[in-house]
Amino acid sequence: MVPQLARRWADAMAGDGDARAQWQVDEGGGWAWQPDGVVLEPSGCDWSGLGWRQCAAATLTDLRNFVIEVTVSGTADAAGLSLGPYKDFLVAVNPATGPRRLQLEVDAPARCWAFRADGQVVGRNWWDSAVHTVEDLVNGMLTLKAHRPERVLFQDLTVHRFEASCRLSVVVACYRFLQRLRVVLRNWCHQELPSGSYEVIVINPRSPDGTHEHLAAVARSYPHVRIRELVVQADQAMNKGAMINCAVEASRGAWIWLTDADCLFAPSSGAIVMDQLDGGRDRLLFGQRRYLTSSQTDDLLSGRLDGVRYFDTLSANPSPRAPDHSPWGYTQIVHRSTLDRLRYSEEFNHFAHSDLAFVEDCRRIGLSFQPVDGLVCLHLHHPFAWYGTNLFL
Repeated sequence: MVPQLARRWADAMAGDGDARAQWQVDEGGGWAWQPDGVVLEPSGCDWSGLGWRQCAAATLTDLRNFVIEVTVSGTADAAGLSLGPYKDFLVAVNPATGPRRLQLEVDAPARCWAFRADGQVVGRNWWDSAVHTVEDLVNGMLTLKAHRPERVLFQDLTVHRFEASCRLSVVVACYRFLQRLRVVLRNWCHQELPSGSYEVIVINPRSPDGTHEHLAAVARSYPHVRIRELVVQADQAMNKGAMINCAVEASRGAWIWLTDADCLFAPSSGAIVMDQLDGGRDRLLFGQRRYLTSSQTDDLLSGRLDGVRYFDTLSANPSPRAPDHSPWGYTQIVHRSTLDRLRYSEEFNHFAHSDLAFVEDCRRIGLSFQPVDGLVCLHLHHPFAWYGTNLFL
């Protein structure tokens, strides 16, 4: 089904009359085909929509677990995707924003959905007010839509089907740590897991180091991985607990994996953890932390070493610092129900102690602490930064 949709979109781009006939103007006007996409010219209408009959309710229901992507550019109060009246997923488009890559995820088996623009989670708006359940989405028709357009170009429409529903949410806070996040995120994108079975939520408190732009590129490059940027206010940049609590509310997985932007995991780590998730909810799972040297870290940051390919080699090299094997913040994996009962402490406006307070809270409610055999993270070397940094790490 997905290859057929891709083929029909390509046919329409190439001028095939039958493929273009599957598209119908739902409202407004000014639609025209051109070799690089569908363009919407001003027509005097507030709203314009072009629906794809081939991607209607029967197709969406069969897909069940999928992401629809499109690039929009030009000028409009809002433009993007729609699955019916007041089921619109739109963003502002103008020359200042440049092209926007929109991704609408629908996971019918898990009964959840998410909308991202350039990888960033987009909140609800009045134009999606008719969406109450995933059935409201899969019962619709895929439509390109714009509000008060001047000129809008829709390009590179794709539909990807996920192999599995999201079961595990990886949560990473990142402020002024983009260099290390680049290395870490590459390994998260290469986990040996079925597509869609996990998500990676990067919390970005408006970091000034280009974190947003990098996450947008990663989200575009890895559509089979649920990469999500969650933007929070800059005054939360040092409050790890507040950031984590926001991410938990936005997450979709039944299990939450809390870790850091300087912790590198093997491509097999996700599968190792997934194998442990059926053993009961009242547990905190954790792994071992090994420390990389400054020269090893430089090799990763510079690209001399690939963290995916050489993880085992790096992990086997002896370190002058003894490993940690405790349930600290570098790896804390708990069931969602635990974080429904216990919010991460927001008392500490720095990156120290909140993870230890969470451990004590988990002990208080009777959770067991379970080390996961074979789960190892490599800690990238950096200057001390628990209480903030002015560097770009």
